[in-house]
Amino acid sequence: GVPTDTEEAEDTDQPPLPVVERHLARDENFAILLEDILIIGIHLVDHSDGPYPREWSLRHQDDVQWVEEQLSRHRKETNSDKNDQRDDDHHNDDTTERNSRVPMSEPAYRAVVLLGHAPATDSAKMGNFFGPIKHDLAMQDIPVLYLHAHVGISDGDGESLVEYMPYPNEVPKMRAAEIPVGGGEMGILKVRVGTTDEPFEFE
Repeated sequence: GVPTDTEEAEDTDQPPLPVVERHLARDENFAILLEDILIIGIHLVDHSDGPYPREWSLRHQDDVQWVEEQLSRHRKETNSDKNDQRDDDHHNDDTTERNSRVPMSEPAYRAVVLLGHAPATDSAKMGNFFGPIKHDLAMQDIPVLYLHAHVGISDGDGESLVEYMPYPNEVPKMRAAEIPVGGGEMGILKVRVGTTDEPFEFE
């Protein structure tokens, strides 16, 4: 018969393939915990020919929920988290609003890589996604890289990688990079994640 991924990995002495999680609300959203790097892909576009405003809003709500779910899921659980969860379950009602849905326990990841299409901005169209997300990411206090497509609004020529800090004051550990069209002169982009304060390197 056809070998499974596990059987093939055992035959070649390779580690098992990482698990790809899919968002129930939007199958195009995905996440992978690759060792201690959390990779999150979201359907985030910014185009004049996009959907109606209500659809933008609903999509961004789903994207925020997916990112927060992933940031929350992969944690090193502590006793205080269990107590907090019991308190939340006991006191939860529609009038309760938390500043962030992401717990404060130590994450199981040391860096986050976000993948999208639109650039990271505070524009009216993108603000209802990046507004809550940049708050969540700042609370994590770990390096974050947001990779997105070349959409023709930056100073880049579409042929080279453009790196920038989208929120230097609010999320100082967040970097963003606009990927060249078709890979540009770099071809296929490889990202290495080191262990320094600025761990992201491009090849």
